[in-house]
Amino acid sequence: MRRRKSDLGYRTRKVEARRRLVANQTEEERALSNEKKRRRMAQMRAERRAARLENAQSQQSCSVASKMLRSHRNKRKKSNLGRHTRAAERRRRLVANQTEEERALSNEKKRQEMAQIRAQRRAVKLADARLRAHQSCSAASDLLRSEQNECYGLKVDEGFYYKGFTGPISAEILMEEYEESNSNNLNALPSFQNNAISEVLWNMDRNHHYWL
Repeated sequence: MRRRKSDLGYRTRKVEARRRLVANQTEEERALSNEKKRRRMAQMRAERRAARLENAQSQQSCSVASKMLRSHRNKRKKSNLGRHTRAAERRRRLVANQTEEERALSNEKKRQEMAQIRAQRRAVKLADARLRAHQSCSAASDLLRSEQNECYGLKVDEGFYYKGFTGPISAEILMEEYEESNSNNLNALPSFQNNAISEVLWNMDRNHHYWL
């Protein structure tokens, strides 16, 4: 509030000083001052008109450019539409001018092409499905084999460890256990242990090193 009152007083004092200045001026000085004000106001009005005209011209140029671009796009759409229509009409005339045999051959060729495309797609899908199934089955079989090996008491740790032995088992010991279990039915090992021993022997004989 204080600032507004001070501004108001400043403006009032300024207006009063202007009035005193005008009252103290002679007729010639007053005429010169008024002419100077008129010129300044005319110059300001001319600048404003020029700014408005320039703004209007820029807007008009933008609108003209947008209209030209829109018309160009419309023409291009129309030309493309005409081209598609002409191509379709050309195909219709070609089909209409074909004989029954030519039309049948063309249809058969199209059917063969579509069948080949479908077969390729099916082959790709089948190969993908087989790959996924193989990956999932191999992972499951590895997990099952590891669990079976733990149940049999066989471990891969610098050789094979069998239940009842404290050190690595050689092929001769496994063969003796296997033959003894097969020859003596009363003291035979359980079937799953026989299977485990035979599998170990087969792998050892095949690869010449210890692995499950």
